[in-house]
Amino acid sequence: MRSGFFNSTITGYDEQGQPIFDRAEDASFFAKYFSQFVGNGVFALPADGLMVQAKEGMNLTVKAGTCFINGYMGWLEQDQQLSVAASSETFGRIDRVVVRYDAVQRGIDLYILQGTPAETPAPPSITQHAQGDIYELALADIMVNRNASALRQADITDLRLNEAVCGVVASPVEHLETGAANAQLTDAFNQWFEGIKGQLSTDAAGNLQNQIDAHTGDTDVHITTAERAQWNKGIEKDFIVEQGVSGMWTYRKWNSGIAECWGNSSQEIDLDNYWDGQSLHVFGTGHAETYPFPFMAPPICQFRDVGYDGMTILVLRASGSETMTPTPGLVKPAPVQDGWHIIVSFYAVGRWK
Repeated sequence: MRSGFFNSTITGYDEQGQPIFDRAEDASFFAKYFSQFVGNGVFALPADGLMVQAKEGMNLTVKAGTCFINGYMGWLEQDQQLSVAASSETFGRIDRVVVRYDAVQRGIDLYILQGTPAETPAPPSITQHAQGDIYELALADIMVNRNASALRQADITDLRLNEAVCGVVASPVEHLETGAANAQLTDAFNQWFEGIKGQLSTDAAGNLQNQIDAHTGDTDVHITTAERAQWNKGIEKDFIVEQGVSGMWTYRKWNSGIAECWGNSSQEIDLDNYWDGQSLHVFGTGHAETYPFPFMAPPICQFRDVGYDGMTILVLRASGSETMTPTPGLVKPAPVQDGWHIIVSFYAVGRWK
């Protein structure tokens, strides 16, 4: 069983002299964790996030926005232009704009799936295999009419709210699957009902009616009106109560108490200490960053080296707190000991209330 998160210790060194950590985990572990409470889709704010709009000629604009696929976040920081292939001279076709998670390429990006010209055109299918290397969300269908030289907004069908092909991330907990439990209860009731049918004699039926009459005649107040209203209200769906930008951070707070924040920190780290007794590696310590708001307890915080060069190893030098991120550090092969510039990307999720 894989579990986490736990601090690592060095248990040895590989053939290249790099340290081996006994509790090391890769990005798939974090993705599995986040996918347990954030479902696939586009985020609702801003309202035009990842919306596809017609531009001049055969061009499209995809508005800046954020999506979530299988535990990984895709963030389009600014509007992006896409070009649609030339139209057919015989029939129209339907192209589909998608945002694609690609495990092999290790990224999420925008693509246009080109349809097939036909008298009655249909959009191309998207790939949505939970365990596969590719998973796509459809953002819009584009009607490319015969001999068209420009696209109109009327040619674009917005698919972001269509949960069959995309959908909106509306809650940290998307839903609970109750179908199996409901089927089991229904089956149990049907078995009981089949056994009880025809067994009520006149006396038994009369006794049952007396009990019903006694119950309906009970005028004692057992619960208050406020209590009944609270029961009838049920469980409310979660929603964002605050979001914004504070310094290096972008953040969201949910009504349920869940909060998340992310941002990049530019750091200069002096590699002036030997990591091991053989003097094969040197290390340095960076600095922690202050969260945009205090968490109730130290949040789960993921950090990585944005400009990874294949040799530098980003390590944890000190654990974080309710108000501060963990402290990052670097390990590199000796004898590099001068200042080293690094951009550390932080992502934290926890409870704000």
